[in-house]
Amino acid sequence: MSKGLSAQQTRFLVEFLGVTMPTGADASGAEDQATDAQGLREMIDGYLSTLPGDIRALAADDAGLAQKLAKDLKAARAAYQADDLTKAFRQLDACADALTAARSASATAKAQEVIPEGIVAKNVQALELMQSQWKTSRLRSLKGLGELTKTLSAEADNDLNDIGRRISALGKDLPDGLSRALTTAAKAAKAGDTDSVTRAKNDIASEIAAAQQFLNTNQTILKRCEENPFKIEVQIAGPVNDTLKALLTSLANI
Repeated sequence: MSKGLSAQQTRFLVEFLGVTMPTGADASGAEDQATDAQGLREMIDGYLSTLPGDIRALAADDAGLAQKLAKDLKAARAAYQADDLTKAFRQLDACADALTAARSASATAKAQEVIPEGIVAKNVQALELMQSQWKTSRLRSLKGLGELTKTLSAEADNDLNDIGRRISALGKDLPDGLSRALTTAAKAAKAGDTDSVTRAKNDIASEIAAAQQFLNTNQTILKRCEENPFKIEVQIAGPVNDTLKALLTSLANI
């Protein structure tokens, strides 16, 4: 362990897993940076795989905003191609925030329309909103872990570098089966397949339970991340758990 660490950093190191972890003899700054960049690329790729379709869908309700977000998405792609990962992620994260707000307002308005297919439409919109809420909550959590990983990887201490790699791995373990379950449920609801909707709802409940179990199992580590002495904003346990509870409430009304 480096003697250049502050008291807070040393305490973080010692308390992270309750023990002082062994120094990785083969750790290198280049490897740490590569690990961090790969994690950021995975989050960017996740955004790029979902945002285009979401923006196209938004055009039916708000063509102006959809056009703006499409331009922002194009700019983010350019930044990504230029290997400016931080800029690309921030632009995509802003797009996701704007999209979530717009879809929430649209879903609320449409759910209030009195039409023969009102119940089906309401359920589809509720499931799509749940999907958006979960994506946003999960990605924001991963963003905080990614920034903490980057900071730890830049420290001139092999033990902190090792913690950074562990935190990066922790982020990848955050369950995401819930996204697939919500997508399946929304498709079934659109098709009016009540039996499939029922099965999908059970899958959603199971995936929510799995995510809650992840938070419970890793609560000590997550707390250490949130209380890190590097002033990196990491919010996982509380916000993600609140989102999961909100999803359960919404699920009960479908």
